[in-house]
Amino acid sequence: MYRCLITSEPSSEPVTLTELKAHLRVDHSLDDTELGDKITEARKALETRTNRAFFTQTRTLYFSSFDHTTSRILLPGSPVSSITSVVYVDVNGDSQTWTSSEYSLRVGEPSYLQLAYNEDWPDTRSKRDDIVITYVCGASDVADIDSRAKAAIKLYVELNYDREENRDKTSERIDKSYETLVNQLTIGDEFLSYA
Repeated sequence: MYRCLITSEPSSEPVTLTELKAHLRVDHSLDDTELGDKITEARKALETRTNRAFFTQTRTLYFSSFDHTTSRILLPGSPVSSITSVVYVDVNGDSQTWTSSEYSLRVGEPSYLQLAYNEDWPDTRSKRDDIVITYVCGASDVADIDSRAKAAIKLYVELNYDREENRDKTSERIDKSYETLVNQLTIGDEFLSYA
C-alpha cells in the first residue's frame, strides 16, 4: 500500500477563471471565489483519476518496502521532471538518503524510478511509510497542458456548479463527455512496485 501527497501545490491552474466563466457563460463576479475553488477541485480530481500532474508540483510518495522482483517504481503524476530525494529507514532503524547514482528517472507515461545497472534496492525495516520519495512533476508551461485536460476541468466544474440549467438532460451528456476525456487521458498503472 502507498500514499502519494502533493506537498507543494502548483502556483497556477490549467484553466483560468476567465476561461471557465466564458465556458459556463457566467457574466458576473458573485461566484468567482467558488469557481476558483472548483477549478482546483477539478484539477485534483482529474489528476487522481488519470495518474497525471497538469502543472508543476512537488509530490511525496510513501510506502513500506521495495519490491525486489522488479527494478522500477511507478511515480504517480506524469510527467515527472526530477527526483529530489529517496529516503528510507534501514534495518537498524536509521534514516538514510539513497545515493542518486544508484537509480535514474525514466520519463514517460508512466514515469518511474529505475534501478541503475547492477544495483539492488537497499535493505529496509519494511514498516509503514519507511520509504519516502520526493519528486517534481507536471507541466511547467500552460502551453504544454493537453487541451483535453482543460476541457475535462471545465466539464467537471460545469457538472458541479449548482445552477438551475444543470439539472436537466444536458447533465448526462456533459458527464459522458467528461468520462470520455478521463478515459483518453488516463495513464495505466500496470506495475506499482511498492508495498
